[in-house]
Amino acid sequence: MELDETSTCPLCGEFYGVSKTGTTPIPVRSQLPTMMITDESGCKVCGHIKDDDSATCPMCNSPVLSEEENEPEFRCPVCENPIEQDASVCPFCEIDLQGKEEEKKEMSYRCPACQETMQIDDHQCKKCGAKIWLDLEEEVRRIEEYRCPMCDEVAQEDSEKCAKCGADIWMRDEDALKEEATSKLEEAVTQIKIEKEETGSDLSKAIKFLVVAREAMDLNDYGRASRCASLSLDLARSAGFQKRLLVDALQRAENTVTLVNKKGGDVVKAMELLESSKDEVRKGNYRKALKMAIRGKVLAESTIGQEAVLMIDADSLE
Repeated sequence: MELDETSTCPLCGEFYGVSKTGTTPIPVRSQLPTMMITDESGCKVCGHIKDDDSATCPMCNSPVLSEEENEPEFRCPVCENPIEQDASVCPFCEIDLQGKEEEKKEMSYRCPACQETMQIDDHQCKKCGAKIWLDLEEEVRRIEEYRCPMCDEVAQEDSEKCAKCGADIWMRDEDALKEEATSKLEEAVTQIKIEKEETGSDLSKAIKFLVVAREAMDLNDYGRASRCASLSLDLARSAGFQKRLLVDALQRAENTVTLVNKKGGDVVKAMELLESSKDEVRKGNYRKALKMAIRGKVLAESTIGQEAVLMIDADSLE
């Protein structure tokens, strides 16, 4: 797909400038072979190999960390702030780090798709399969892998039959693959428009993989186009889910803190966590922001009796 120096995304207006040689900033298949994904010099989020000194990855917009910033450190499993290795309580969110599982179980939320209860570390809903938090590095790996069209098992490039289900790896003709890729592209475009209108989510990653999918279509690489479009669709949905979760969690936490304060509870630490949550939202750290908002609500409730908490829950329903 040829892009000129004034090319912009038709959905968000983002600039996709190119050099005079016609090289696009969005990598196509030849720039993303599987063996490059694990290269140590690649992006720590999506694995893309950078060829410049920019501060962010051109594929997923993740910040590029220096070697010192990449040094391992111990972090709280809830608020993700750095803590001492032998800490028993997190100094930031006050979660007990010595095995109080009941505290961790309180760190739950409802799936935005089906309302099933999810634990804070769940990546997707176990009931409906909704993908809330995507492992972008793993998803990019899948784009580069050959997979069985029937069971999605990884297959060798020169295989004729799937080792798992026995299906013919190449049984679908080119027209069928093109039709599937076209359908996935349309789904992705529609979902991006929906999330832009309804949630105002950050859709930059979804849009970039949509552009990659279109480039793959122009190269007649329909299998890869379909996978990139599917990832774009998942990223758009995920962005929407995250935005809805955050809005709901922050609203519930703020309401709880207000009511707990009226009943004489200590809400100082909870308010600090809510402010930190909002800061993380502005930084784009949505999962960390969600954890801190939920923890703020739980922490506020812990300063009053269970009977008062039940009264707060009743008041919040009125």
